[in-house]
Amino acid sequence: MHLVGFGTKLDSAPIRKLAEDLSAEAALRFVDDYLGMLPGRWKRILRAVDQEDAKVALDALLSLRVTSSMSGALDTAASCRELESLVRAGHFPQARAEATRLSTELHYLQDAAPDLLQRARDELSRTSWN
Repeated sequence: MHLVGFGTKLDSAPIRKLAEDLSAEAALRFVDDYLGMLPGRWKRILRAVDQEDAKVALDALLSLRVTSSMSGALDTAASCRELESLVRAGHFPQARAEATRLSTELHYLQDAAPDLLQRARDELSRTSWN
């Protein structure tokens, strides 16, 4: 199932997995923290790509990719993977173009954050967690 809000989505399977492994409250807190940290992470990625600092860019992209996957933002995780490949290869002009696409996805996630969190809350409240 996908949690859709304002043209973007989170796959609920990773969120349910977090709830199973930890608790529904911890899963929701993780997703909330993830969505709240997007602006700072994105600025770090943009700055590193603009400065052609592969080490910082890859560190920031890895962090965003992993937390995106864990939060169900699988499209964002895939875009991070593409951008990582370009940075690793030293293709910074193409990386800047790919970063524009990722920027759009992140803006959608930020704009949809309250709706996505509510839908995640609703989804998890329908399931009993130990």
